[in-house]
Amino acid sequence: IIRLWDRQGNLLHQLEGHTDNVMSLAFSPDSQWLSSGGNDNTVRVWSRQGQPVGPSLIGHDYYVYSVAFSPDGQTLLSSSEDSTLRLWSMPAVLRRNSSRVHDSGVNAMAVGEETLVTASDDGTVKLFDGNGQTTAAPFGGHTEAVLSVDISQNGQTIVSGGADTTVKLWNRQGEAITLTGHQAPVNAVDIHPTQPLIASASDDQTIRLWDLQGNPIGQPIEGHEETVNTVIFSPDGEQLVSGSDDRTIRFWDLQGNPVGQPIEGHTDDINAIAFSPDGDRLVSASRDRTLRLWGRDGSQLTDIPFNGHLSDVVAVTFSPDGQYIVSASRDQTLRLWDLNGTPIGNPLTGHRAIANTVLFSADGQWILSANSDGLLRRWEGGTIENWVSWGCDRIREHSLLNTAAATGINQACQF
Repeated sequence: IIRLWDRQGNLLHQLEGHTDNVMSLAFSPDSQWLSSGGNDNTVRVWSRQGQPVGPSLIGHDYYVYSVAFSPDGQTLLSSSEDSTLRLWSMPAVLRRNSSRVHDSGVNAMAVGEETLVTASDDGTVKLFDGNGQTTAAPFGGHTEAVLSVDISQNGQTIVSGGADTTVKLWNRQGEAITLTGHQAPVNAVDIHPTQPLIASASDDQTIRLWDLQGNPIGQPIEGHEETVNTVIFSPDGEQLVSGSDDRTIRFWDLQGNPVGQPIEGHTDDINAIAFSPDGDRLVSASRDRTLRLWGRDGSQLTDIPFNGHLSDVVAVTFSPDGQYIVSASRDQTLRLWDLNGTPIGNPLTGHRAIANTVLFSADGQWILSANSDGLLRRWEGGTIENWVSWGCDRIREHSLLNTAAATGINQACQF
């Protein structure tokens, strides 16, 4: 245990994370970060507010007796009874900003032109600008939890789906049109990239299409045999893709006709799907704790699933350049992956509740995640290359990389 005190001797924070004696402490030059070294062979970094910053730094084979920051605060030095010194970079990726944006869990997020929109168990939808400031009073039309949300690319139209079985279409002033038709909670909504069209998916096992005046288009789309958890338009707008508790992914045309055969492979509920920006790849996330990567034709692009999460994978998205994937899980972590399914670095930790939703910024410079206690975290990485570099820095130092089994990881870090 580490304790932080003020100058009057009052306890400010108690830091827990090391699993054995803490042997050394050091503040960064700006006093914003605290590093610790312990007999559990790890180095840890903490914020001044007492929160862990990033995963523990693993590499030493024995007790860590001393830690120190470089004068510019960008490098951390550790020494160990294993007779080694180790240098750890402190790139911006370790800096994460967090704030409580809802009184209850955040279930979904979406980004439009200079706007972030969130949906919560507290029954509201909120809009934020690029500085994290709210731009309007909370939208409070749903009578139960808001489960899903999307925003048009120009930021002018917001759509939400609720546990109250309704879909709501909002303008930026919070005025809403209520769309009724689903017979159960609405788990997913998506706005077409170019046409005035909305898709929604529900526990009632159907998908529905709507125009921007709130009118239903055609009949409900049926085919899934259990709850439909997710639905998205392809980037070119030509198809819909859905995922369900029936463990299948299904493609549809815009008239609601099935395209091809259902895709099977997951062994449990499919919670989320995402297209790569070019539309050539599709990633799915499942209750079976894995991700799978598919081609547009339904072919599986990796021999084995992406394994690493310790519980349901509930959200997933591609980086803007389509080269990396980030996932969020009920195990309270985020993970970064390459397209071969190789995890890049250790999990991103810090959430103290289920990480429900995750997205990349349009420029790829940060990742945003939110969880079931209403807390939103922004993980700043500078560039995709910085994210990967940070992850590779962490794993290059690990003793496992001296084995033949690490060949894939080493290759993944040759960029």
